[in-house]
Amino acid sequence: MFCIDMKAFKLILLLISCSITLFGQLNKLGNPLLRNFTPEEYGAVEQNWCAIQDNRGVMYFGNSENGILEYDGEKWRKIPIPNNSQVLSLAKDDKGTIYAGAIGEFGYLEPDVQGSMKFVSLNTFNKDSFKIANIYKTYFYNNKIYFCSPKYIIVYDKKKTKLINIDKQSVCSNLLSFIVNNQFYIGSFVKGLREMVNDSVVEAPNGAFFEKKDIWFILPNGSDRVIVGTGEGFYNYNQLTGEVKPFVDKSNLINKVLGESIAYSALALPSGSFG
Repeated sequence: MFCIDMKAFKLILLLISCSITLFGQLNKLGNPLLRNFTPEEYGAVEQNWCAIQDNRGVMYFGNSENGILEYDGEKWRKIPIPNNSQVLSLAKDDKGTIYAGAIGEFGYLEPDVQGSMKFVSLNTFNKDSFKIANIYKTYFYNNKIYFCSPKYIIVYDKKKTKLINIDKQSVCSNLLSFIVNNQFYIGSFVKGLREMVNDSVVEAPNGAFFEKKDIWFILPNGSDRVIVGTGEGFYNYNQLTGEVKPFVDKSNLINKVLGESIAYSALALPSGSFG
């Protein structure tokens, strides 16, 4: 059993705290300074689904209860959406406009007469007979905005919206969509990996390999190769031929992660590594 005098323990903590503070102030190596914000500070619940930065440097966060949160570096502000649902996805187009997908709602941000951002709904469908579910992903792709739910994809060309039913052939158990190397994919537990071509859904090459697998992310790994992350394992996938090989992780970190949890999301880092 290891014991330590409480006075000595407090002194050690004080010294560690001082050293961390001094290191953060110097920041000679260019390491980023981290700042954590509590729900009390930003005035909303603790769960945030997505984040994006506009062309001015202002940050936006999709919150679970209070619509969209805006942070300009000094002040927090809430941007409500009509049904006050969870905001699950955010995207930015080539002009810098921010688009948002929520539960049963989707639209974009524009300034009001005072210059403050407000949410403009694009949901013009008959809400009594037609229900939009979770808009998990929103993309700017081929000069259009794609709002993606497990059953529908709404395409907005800056003038009108078009609805694509990606579930009409059968119950496909779609979940997430992905755009990688300029290819638009849809993960289906029943159908495997599917692909959007000219706004129509077709089976991706050898997409049946991914049947009965939950696809959580797809990362670029070359000009025509990707890494597909599932709950059962990670795979190298050739986008042209459909060839699939297990992704080899020399550190065995992936197996450790999958043994304890599920890798829900990932991203490619500027350094060439993956987070």
